[in-house]
Amino acid sequence: MSDYKPRICVDFDGVLNDYSGWKGETELGELAPGASDFLFRLMQAGYEVVIFTTRNPALVWLWLAEREIDGLVDDVTGSKPPAKVYVDDRAICHRGDFNLTFSVLDGFKAHWEAS
Repeated sequence: MSDYKPRICVDFDGVLNDYSGWKGETELGELAPGASDFLFRLMQAGYEVVIFTTRNPALVWLWLAEREIDGLVDDVTGSKPPAKVYVDDRAICHRGDFNLTFSVLDGFKAHWEAS
């Protein structure tokens, strides 16, 4: 039996927390509703869960531990390692049509920026 686990990279700000814009390095916000259940489901499904962030990974680990969800995460990194998929609040999925991709990105707003 293989020990291979497909890697899923999950962005921190705007996905796992209730991000609404930068408020400082140590202001990490609160856990987004449903985030812990999502991480648990990923773990149960056999994925390697990596959090990627522009923040200090040590602060994110502390934030995860304070919410008792650090055991649901395999790693926290400041880069985007190779992964099966990225879960990000600022992502656009290219589906082979550059005109469609441009029209989506031209009017793009993250869910927390939408008015």
